[in-house]
Amino acid sequence: MEVASEDEENLAPLKNEPLPTPEQLIMTQTWSTWPTSCHDLYSGSSFTGVQSNGVRSYSVSVTFKYVDMGVPEMCGHFTIRGLTTDLPKLTTFFDVQIVGTGNHTFVTKQWDATVDTDRTHWGFFSAFKPYRNTFSMGDFKYTMNLTDKYIFMRWKERFVVPNYKLNRINGASYDGFYY
Repeated sequence: MEVASEDEENLAPLKNEPLPTPEQLIMTQTWSTWPTSCHDLYSGSSFTGVQSNGVRSYSVSVTFKYVDMGVPEMCGHFTIRGLTTDLPKLTTFFDVQIVGTGNHTFVTKQWDATVDTDRTHWGFFSAFKPYRNTFSMGDFKYTMNLTDKYIFMRWKERFVVPNYKLNRINGASYDGFYY
């Protein structure tokens, strides 16, 4: 007669459960403090679109490599196609400043951005409209809540992937940032 150990008895209900998929593990790991209504923003989520400079348009994609809204922290890869002939597909690593967390406000205070530049760029987003006339006042305070419908953030490109030592690209720059 074989007797199951106490540990085996405790694990018995789990043996019949299917193993979680990688997607379920990611969601369990990163959704602990993030509301379901924002389910598109998690580690591994990807987005595609078009970036235009008024003259030309470029196919772009963004993949979030790490998202932890409990901290909050985010970073990922930004890929643009056709920007340069030297690198037809250019990928950079970026990190994120989330407005309303830590010391991150609507006023950038770095990367040569002025309050007027901030007002212009944030103004492209209709969700910013209620803050347009007060965001730069000294007593203005915006705090992001996990239940907010919109997240205001800045993406700062840091280096080229995989060649992080490459600091000059003919026809491209990652000196600025994205709103």
